[in-house]
Amino acid sequence: MSFVHLHVHSHFSLLDGAARIADLLNKAKSFGMPALALTDHGNLYGAVEFYNKAREIGIKPILGIEAYISPTTRQDRSMGNQSDAAYHLILLAMNAAGWRNLLQLSTRAYLEGFYYKPRMDRELLAKHQEGLIASSACLGGEIPSALLRNDFPAAERIAAEYLEIFGRDRFFIELMKQGEPDQERVNPELARLAAKLKVGLIGTNDVHFLDRQDKASHEVLTCISTGKTLNEAGGLTYSPELYLKDTKEMKALFSEYPEAVENTLRINEMCNVELDFKTKHLPRFNPPDGSQPDVYMQKLAWIGLEKRFAPAVIPPEYRSRLEWELKVICDKGYSSYFLIVNDFVQYARSNNIPAAPRGSGVATLLGYSLGIADVDPLRYGLLFERFTDPQRKEDPDIDIDMCQEGREKVIQYVREKYGHVAQIITYGTLKARAAIRDVGRVMNIPLADVDAIAKKIPDDPKITVDKALADEPELKRRYDEDPQFHTLIDHARCLQGLARNASVHAAGVVVCDEPLEGLVPLCRQKGDQIITQWDGPTCEKVGMMKMDFLGLRTLTIIQRARDLVRRHTGREIDPETLPLDDQGVFEIFRQGWTVGVFQFESEGMRNVLQKMQPNRIEDLIAANAMYRPGPMKLIDDYCNRKNGTAPVPTIHPLIDDLLAETYGIMVYQEQVMQVVNRLGKLPLNRALTLIKAISKKKKSVIEEERPNFLKGAEENGIDKKKAMELFSLIEVFAEYGFNKAHSTRYAIVAYQTAFFKHFYPREFFAASLTFECGDLDKVAVFMADAERMEISVAPPDINVSEHDFTADDKAV
Repeated sequence: MSFVHLHVHSHFSLLDGAARIADLLNKAKSFGMPALALTDHGNLYGAVEFYNKAREIGIKPILGIEAYISPTTRQDRSMGNQSDAAYHLILLAMNAAGWRNLLQLSTRAYLEGFYYKPRMDRELLAKHQEGLIASSACLGGEIPSALLRNDFPAAERIAAEYLEIFGRDRFFIELMKQGEPDQERVNPELARLAAKLKVGLIGTNDVHFLDRQDKASHEVLTCISTGKTLNEAGGLTYSPELYLKDTKEMKALFSEYPEAVENTLRINEMCNVELDFKTKHLPRFNPPDGSQPDVYMQKLAWIGLEKRFAPAVIPPEYRSRLEWELKVICDKGYSSYFLIVNDFVQYARSNNIPAAPRGSGVATLLGYSLGIADVDPLRYGLLFERFTDPQRKEDPDIDIDMCQEGREKVIQYVREKYGHVAQIITYGTLKARAAIRDVGRVMNIPLADVDAIAKKIPDDPKITVDKALADEPELKRRYDEDPQFHTLIDHARCLQGLARNASVHAAGVVVCDEPLEGLVPLCRQKGDQIITQWDGPTCEKVGMMKMDFLGLRTLTIIQRARDLVRRHTGREIDPETLPLDDQGVFEIFRQGWTVGVFQFESEGMRNVLQKMQPNRIEDLIAANAMYRPGPMKLIDDYCNRKNGTAPVPTIHPLIDDLLAETYGIMVYQEQVMQVVNRLGKLPLNRALTLIKAISKKKKSVIEEERPNFLKGAEENGIDKKKAMELFSLIEVFAEYGFNKAHSTRYAIVAYQTAFFKHFYPREFFAASLTFECGDLDKVAVFMADAERMEISVAPPDINVSEHDFTADDKAV
């Protein structure tokens, strides 16, 4: 007979659980356990990740929560402290109805019952009890708490209330044996209560960390949570026994209560939740003319494309491209998605809030036709397949940049018009450097010493403590020789990557076709912001539509400059219709005078510009794409070939035209896709999968496609040796390739800011200083650059100054 852990905390019990979900599941699997439950404190943050990883390794996931229950009502906030405000109760979902009720309960606990903790009450439990199993939880549960007060009648009354809600088959009394005197004292009473009420017992271990040896690091974690140090009194204390024990250990613990072990298997048989990842919950756009979304979108798209070319006729290549995109989007059921994006983008613009897509959304001719984007994808060689294709399972994703000052207004518009809208949660994690600092504080190591250590950890979100030790000899020496430093590093290694806090994603919003709490649990952040308990990828996985409303300060600055130009000159400048070939504007780039120019401000980038001497928008697109770790090594070749100091090599006649724009260098993912397509006859969607596999070093995918590429190359008359050379070249460039659609849009925004700096410098500096005035270092840089352009920045004057920086005839 095996055993199933039914009371388990992952690191999503923030700063209280110290176990990663994958580690918990793998260990349970290694024990031969058929299932594992996840019951994080008050939330369902990790539920979908837990479910998917459990299914991947062949172990049944039991989805649950350790709920907080108000002793009175969820609205009652009269208690003076959190220990009196809520008790614990384990809830486990048995089936689809139980899972839906768990979502509702978790959401209502946050939105209606939050007081210290997200709290439910008996009214909510009674309303949403179907499909749920409940157990009495740890010493923090209401029943054990009554027994600790030696009040058996109260414990019996409370248990009877839960029994009435859940029924005899779905309510259990929970036993634990972790060496805690209080627990040992109440266990016989819990067993007596269960026998009297004829309800089952279950044995659990209230798992908070993976292995016994993780207890010390878990103690550090709780000190991070409470702000205490290890040698301070008053911190949280946990038994060293709260780890994931094997079946033999759990049977030994409950040898006098064999029923408590058997019932964990009984509950496992009762719990069979199947999550639905196939159904889409995309909102429907209701066309004003009463037509279907597909029909209405096609109508708008053709009208829009005709306007783009009027009075000329739409060129054949544009007509065929739009026909293809419309077919794919309609077949995939994304017409409403495009119409909703178009709706709020047009709303933003009509309210003088600049808004435009970034990323692969720029690559759609449909977006260009509707007016979502103002970048002609055929003009810049942008591929629709970079956005989506008939075979791709992932939902399309159009990220929208918009003026920071108008972002909330647009989100509110979407909320009011489409109803079921929430912003998305994001989880902050303990990165390596932050873990070093946190652990150092908890260990009471002098701040200067901890700071010196932390600064030796590269400021890279992907860096790990182990990699830092391997790369930095001084860290390794101290680790080997200094016992205190050794302990600090070991704790940091154990804790790195754990979730530290939850906050609101800077841009992500989900929009749904039905009430959100039926599909995703919600919570409330500071203030009145309702957000999802799941991050963006998880929301998308369960079939919801995610959009990113990204506040971009540069668009706010451009809008402010436009307003100032209109006010001072009467001219209306539309940045999206500017010709992109003014050499006066490009002179700013060639000279490196790019203070305040979007994405081109850094000293390193200015050096690149001076070396490159850009004279066309394509050069700015390339500079944007190459100025990153890795592809930086391509910059010298690009500059030398552009400026005629090095020849442009011939790669192969089939692809030389694709690479002419970048002088024989594969700078963009789109180029690499087309190269693979032409040379090896791989469809563009598979070419994209291949280059992504190369960039992520997924050898199985690379080796699967290599023979197909070679076969296609042979059909093109390329001998095997040459084909192998070409494939190797593709592997090199695919590691560096950048999304050209993204780079193109941002190069155009850079040109727009440079345009205002060149033609309307006073308005440009006034706008820039207005939004950078909180950073005195940046203000000094802008003032120095203004002085270089013989523009003075006058001090405030009560007679003439306005709330923000403005421009007059002589000064900003």
